[in-house]
Amino acid sequence: RVMSDFNLRATKAYYEFLNMLNNEKIELIAEWASPNSQYSISHLSSRVISEAIEAMNKETKNEERIITVNGQLVGVNIKQNRFNLITDKDEHIHGKISEVLRKEKFTIPLKVEASIKEATESNLMSGKESVSYVLLEIKAL
Repeated sequence: RVMSDFNLRATKAYYEFLNMLNNEKIELIAEWASPNSQYSISHLSSRVISEAIEAMNKETKNEERIITVNGQLVGVNIKQNRFNLITDKDEHIHGKISEVLRKEKFTIPLKVEASIKEATESNLMSGKESVSYVLLEIKAL
């Protein structure tokens, strides 16, 4: 979770640098000293480089927001707690039904205003995103 605090461009450059070192089987030893005579050595072994790459591949960023959409509720699966909605902008949204709504009776199709929690998970290195939805509230229109 450390990398999500850094600039994405710098993070990707570092990731590419580590991959180049890994692909070429290069290990680094850096030595430096400061004017006050402090001296340090850092060693990037192939194991440390591989572990860093693996950790960065798992690095994700999660965002949640509540959206309100108008549309047609076109499907509800009570057994699996799933819904399907087509917005007025012709977007297809499907996902889970919140615990609060699971006892409700649904009329299908139904013109509704829906409050939906949208959760987005993005892999910082690959740029791949997955989005999930939870139906929180509906009002018949």
